[in-house]
Amino acid sequence: MSSRPNILLIMCDQWRADALSLLGHADVKTPHIDALASDGVTFRNVVTQSPLCCPSRMSFLSGRYVHQHGCDRNWMSLWPETPNFIRAIQNAGYYTANRGKLHLFWRHDNELLMSSPILKQFGFNDPLETTGKCSEGRFRASAYSEHLRNKGLLDDFWADLWQRVKERSLGVTYGKSILENEADHIDAWLMDQGRSFIDVHTADEQPWFLWVGPPGPHDPFDPPGDWAHMYNPKTIDPGLRRFSENPLARARAENMRVKEASDAQIQGMRALYYGGISFIDHKIGQQVQDLKDRGLYDDTWIIFTADHGEFAGDFHLTTKGHFHWQADRIPLVIKPPVSLKGAPRGEYSDALSEFIDIASTIRDIAGGELPEDCGHSLLPILNGKAPLHIHREVAHSQVGDTFMIQTRQYKLIFQDQIKMNVQALFDLARDPEELKNLRDDEPATVRQLIDEIVKPFFNETSNRLPSPWIDTSPWQGWGRYPHLDALEI
Repeated sequence: MSSRPNILLIMCDQWRADALSLLGHADVKTPHIDALASDGVTFRNVVTQSPLCCPSRMSFLSGRYVHQHGCDRNWMSLWPETPNFIRAIQNAGYYTANRGKLHLFWRHDNELLMSSPILKQFGFNDPLETTGKCSEGRFRASAYSEHLRNKGLLDDFWADLWQRVKERSLGVTYGKSILENEADHIDAWLMDQGRSFIDVHTADEQPWFLWVGPPGPHDPFDPPGDWAHMYNPKTIDPGLRRFSENPLARARAENMRVKEASDAQIQGMRALYYGGISFIDHKIGQQVQDLKDRGLYDDTWIIFTADHGEFAGDFHLTTKGHFHWQADRIPLVIKPPVSLKGAPRGEYSDALSEFIDIASTIRDIAGGELPEDCGHSLLPILNGKAPLHIHREVAHSQVGDTFMIQTRQYKLIFQDQIKMNVQALFDLARDPEELKNLRDDEPATVRQLIDEIVKPFFNETSNRLPSPWIDTSPWQGWGRYPHLDALEI
């Protein structure tokens, strides 16, 4: 067994920050994550770098903001040679592995069996990538699709998935999984792959980092078996049945079918979304128990988080892509090893933090180095050397040409980094649900935030990245590549 701590990262896809029973959610039950949190710290104010899969994950990998790396949509990806924390901790002596969705290159839905050489260039010793849950029926080859093919399930699974995507009721697809055996469900199969990795590497002298990426609870909301019936739709809170006062979010909602949904439809959708969450929680419990059975739990860092949230009907929206806390805030629970003296246990932190801070924390744990500091490590909070509730003054998120700056009190949403066409201002202290847009009521506050917060932030995080971050010809967007075929693999 290694003398250095192992690191287990569990990163889900589209998990709302509030969807944990330890946070007092009225409906969701997550007993295993709750138990994990009792041995660590739960962070309640973590902002993702983008409420969209690829941009957020590119930021997580590189430690850079979206306006720095340039991948501001889901079809953009970093070059494998990009400096990143995976390669940094690999260079520090860690055996690096993944099981599940990474979404580190935009054609992840196609021919994933050829992805291994690319992921090894990113820094993974042992990669196993899978599709996302809603692949629009396009994926043709992955370890998971091979599993289904070998069991004679792939054709029926494809047909069901494609039908779900075509219908996409309320902007998402939902309904009980067509797979009768829950072990065949993609979230279960992936979590079990993570358990198998730990089983094989229990006695390794080299420390390992394992990134487990279940594609759930992203739609289709399709929990298997009894998990589909775990929650009674009639008792579930249908959420915020109103339009957002953020004009961009409202405009999208006006074009979505969800605005016409009844309470019963929203409740039915949420019941299945929550069922998927509880199913993943159950699988996390199994993985934690495996660590305990093998004597690894006490010496392993365990990190649970997600890339972004899910509206689930709030503001007449589903999925993500807009700056309300339902989409741009993420869950985070970190459990340190027992040997970390002075570490807070069973505590909550309201410190403003960012998605990239998690990657920086992992790098600090492992001892890896990058050309520049990327993110602000949470390790001082976790080892008890910094206050629980103080970390950042400003957090930032971006989708396309829309930006969000958040302080401890305010959230400012604007378009165009230069012109700063302000769309919304929310006072989070007085209005934590982000219901009242104060843009027109408090112009002085808007001006002050732009002059004292926004402009200095962009001046300090300019688009010009120092060497070796700059990638010039043949493509001007740093870190992006137009198609998979351009890579030498």
